[in-house]
Amino acid sequence: MRIRPETTSSGWRLFEDGKEVGYIRGSEVGFAGFTSQMDAAQAAYAAHRALARRRAKSSWTPSPPEEFLVGERGEAQYVIERSGLLARLYEPKPDAGRADWGFAVTLRPEESLNVFAMSRARIMWSALRASGYAQRMRQFTATGLESGADQYARQPKEEKHASSGGAPSLVAAVPA
Repeated sequence: MRIRPETTSSGWRLFEDGKEVGYIRGSEVGFAGFTSQMDAAQAAYAAHRALARRRAKSSWTPSPPEEFLVGERGEAQYVIERSGLLARLYEPKPDAGRADWGFAVTLRPEESLNVFAMSRARIMWSALRASGYAQRMRQFTATGLESGADQYARQPKEEKHASSGGAPSLVAAVPA
C-alpha cells in the first residue's frame, strides 16, 4: 500500500496497485469501494480486529470482539459490539461523490500522529487483504460481479461449513 498526501487538506490518500482504496484524515482511517453494506461491515470488523490485536501487543485494549451488529443511530450506520462502536459505515451517495459502501475507524488520540496513523492504516489494509475483503472492493473486481456477501448467501449449507475450514465465523445481525 502506498500513502500519498491529499492535495486539498492535511490528510493522506491510500493506494494499492495505483487504485485509491482509502484515506487518513485526522484520527480517522477509512476504506471505500465495497459493493454491499455487509461487505463493508465485515471488512470494518476485520480491520478493527487487526487494530485491536496490534493494540493488545502494546497493552492498549482487551481481546477483540467475537461478534458484531450493524446498527443505526439517527441517519448514521455503525458496526458495533458489546464494548462500543467499531466503525462507521458510509453508504453510496452519488450526489456526494461516494459511489460505493465504505467504513471509517476512529483512532485513539495517541495514534493520530501521522506516523502512527499510517502504521494503523497499513495494519488494517493488511487485514483486509489477508481476509479477502480487499478483493471484494470495486477497485479489484470486474464490473457486474456480485458481492462476497451475496455469493456466500447463495452457497448451499454443506459448502458454507466446508469452505470455512474451521475458521471463526463473523456473526452479524442486520436490522430489518
